[in-house]
Amino acid sequence: MYRKSFPKCEVAGSREPVKYGHMASFGALPKKCTTCSNLFEGECTRGLDETGSLLRLDYEACDKPGPTTPVEIEVIDEHSIYVPHKCQNCEYLIKTEIRGYACSYEQEQWQDFPRDLDWGDWQPDYPLVGLRRYRKGKYSMEDLGPAIVNKELTLLLMNNETAKAVKLYRRLNKIETLKEALDDVNTLASKLRN
Repeated sequence: MYRKSFPKCEVAGSREPVKYGHMASFGALPKKCTTCSNLFEGECTRGLDETGSLLRLDYEACDKPGPTTPVEIEVIDEHSIYVPHKCQNCEYLIKTEIRGYACSYEQEQWQDFPRDLDWGDWQPDYPLVGLRRYRKGKYSMEDLGPAIVNKELTLLLMNNETAKAVKLYRRLNKIETLKEALDDVNTLASKLRN
C-alpha cells in the first residue's frame, strides 16, 4: 500500500479534521488538504504524472510505536500488498473496498475518508512509477485502472533489460499483445529517465 503514500506531501498546514463530502461520501479531511489544489475527490494528485494514480492524503502519524518498514500481508495475482510492520497486527488496520488497506483510528471523525497508514521515516529504495491502463474501443476507451508495477519490474527498466521487463509486465497485468506491453514499458522507462 506504500505506492499510494509516496511521494510524501510537502505542503505545510494544519491536519485538524474539517468536514468534507463528495457525492455519497461524508466525513472529514485534514484542513490543509481542503484548500490544496492537489485535492481531488478525497485523494491527492501529487505525483500523479509519475505514479499514474491518486495518492492518500497527509494525515498525522499515529501514536502507536513500532517499526514502519513494509511487511507483506497479502498477494493478489502475483502482486504483493505491504503495510507498515507496526500496522500488521493493529486493531485499527482495515481493508476497504474503495481505498484498500487504511487505518480506522478516529474513524468516527474521518468516516468515509480513513487515515492513511503511518510509514514514519521509511522511504522506498527505488523510484515509484506507474500508469493507468486503457482498452481502446472503436468509439471509447475503457479505464482498466492502474497497471501493476513492482520493484522487480522497475529495476529491470532501470538496468535497460527491456525484454525481461516486457515479459514480466505482460504476466503481471495479463496483457495479450506484445505491442501494448511494449508501449506501456516504454512509457514507464521514459518516466524513470525523467
